[in-house]
Amino acid sequence: MVQLRCRLLLLAFCLCYLGNIDARRHRSSRVAFSAVKTTNQKMSVNQDVIFDKVLLNKGYGFRPIGVFKAPRSGMYMLTSSLFHLKEELTIQFAIVHQGNVVANFHGTNDWEQFSQTVIIHVKKGETVSIRNVRNNNPTIYGFNFSTFSGYLL
Repeated sequence: MVQLRCRLLLLAFCLCYLGNIDARRHRSSRVAFSAVKTTNQKMSVNQDVIFDKVLLNKGYGFRPIGVFKAPRSGMYMLTSSLFHLKEELTIQFAIVHQGNVVANFHGTNDWEQFSQTVIIHVKKGETVSIRNVRNNNPTIYGFNFSTFSGYLL
């Protein structure tokens, strides 16, 4: 009876230890990023927004040129919020995955904060960015008002 208890205790210890190894492995493979704009940016058509101040870059997928390059394949939640200066034009931006528009978001001709969020599958090495898709040269406001963030679900 004592031998059975010892074996069960040893088995429980091994399972717990292996579970902790798996948990540590999972924690080390997390991917998350968050970045903001610190300066204003006059945008051309099909130009990516540059988010120059990195707040978090777990997994090292975010490039300060404003592009996220997935270090692992999986489902990602990606979100961006932009603030634009008061200009006499309507602006349109998009979350772009591998050069293809996933979701659009737009603002009117007044000071305005606008945002978009998506959940998409991104393969390792593929890119996601925030892009101006309209030919009217808007100015995106910096000073930490405009953001781009994402994480692996």
